[in-house]
Amino acid sequence: MTNRPSDHWRTWMAEKAREIVSVGDAGGFVPNASVHCELNYALPEDGAGYRRLVEEWFADAAQDLSAAELDPFAHDLDLSGRGAALRNRGSPCGEPGELWDSLWVARMSRGRRTRSGRVWSPKEWASFLDDLEKVPLVVTLRLTRLGADGFPAGPWLTVTAERDFDAPHWVQLMADRSAEEFFAQPLPRRPAPVDRVSPPPPLCSRTDMSVRKP
Repeated sequence: MTNRPSDHWRTWMAEKAREIVSVGDAGGFVPNASVHCELNYALPEDGAGYRRLVEEWFADAAQDLSAAELDPFAHDLDLSGRGAALRNRGSPCGEPGELWDSLWVARMSRGRRTRSGRVWSPKEWASFLDDLEKVPLVVTLRLTRLGADGFPAGPWLTVTAERDFDAPHWVQLMADRSAEEFFAQPLPRRPAPVDRVSPPPPLCSRTDMSVRKP
């Protein structure tokens, strides 16, 4: 049986989401809540190992946690040519209700931290995965739907891999999302290649749940 990073938190997050909705039902309000999960892994010895670890984390979350509504693979999403929306924050990103996904990479360059973003497309996803072999400081995937004004609104999912600045030999794998989306019907999960080498279980983990009244 394979041992993927997501196997450690998928069930936990679904259980916490149900708790949030139960609290809302008992209190007579609609929950405005998010769920946060974090796993801490020892940094792999090389770029190939880091890519394998983070790629599995991101690919599983993009399909399993986003459900059908936000899954860029299921929608064959291609936002090619629309990256200017990430630089011009004052202009709408697209049409209301449209799926909007972006990929972000932060790295150290000449002693300074820099960050670059790109919108989702098959080509940019492949380039993003190639960047992982350089072991950047932080990489982030953001999935959401555009609101009535054409700006990112919700539901949403953010997936992150971050090297701890104070503990550079560790990497934090995190997922944050709007809790109500756990009740969308998930798509069948893509089987893992039989020859894939899976990472060991995390050495430690941390999970948080918050419930906020609107």
